Amino acid sequence: MSLSPPPGGSTDVVWVARGGGGGDVLVVDVMARAITQDFDSFNIEIQFDPLVLEARRYTSLGVLDACAGGLGVLACDNVTTCGSSANSTGTILAGESIIGPLPPGCTVSGEQVLGQITFRARARGTSALPFVPFNGDPVDPQGSRFARRAPPEPEVPVLFFDSGASIEVTR
Repeated sequence: MSLSPPPGGSTDVVWVARGGGGGDVLVVDVMARAITQDFDSFNIEIQFDPLVLEARRYTSLGVLDACAGGLGVLACDNVTTCGSSANSTGTILAGESIIGPLPPGCTVSGEQVLGQITFRARARGTSALPFVPFNGDPVDPQGSRFARRAPPEPEVPVLFFDSGASIEVTR
């Protein structure tokens, strides 16, 4: 896997990093650094080449759980928990939201892993892992974004850093 992490000291940034794995399996971390404005939900959309990689699992690392104040967190992804369309569409959709009409706001201090994506090699080739940008539509939102529902703020300013992340399968 190749990538360029965001510059040190940058804040309000999300990027893709190598997590681990071995053989034909690779775990990719979706990282966040110093998200300073309150949020209570986020959506991550990452594209990949389903001819080269197979998405096997998305694992939430519970960033919202830590600040939910006893409220539940709804987490859903299209790899394992809410269907399995990722490998037919070539896009991983993962979202989390604190349940309730007035959820508390969360921030991220330091660096934290939001979630992990487990890929398995399918065929020789290279697959980029770009974020799908937020479309800005509050009625039909699509793309990667952080949001605050109470008070409503359709998008919390976070940079989804294009690290040029790609996975090369050479077998």
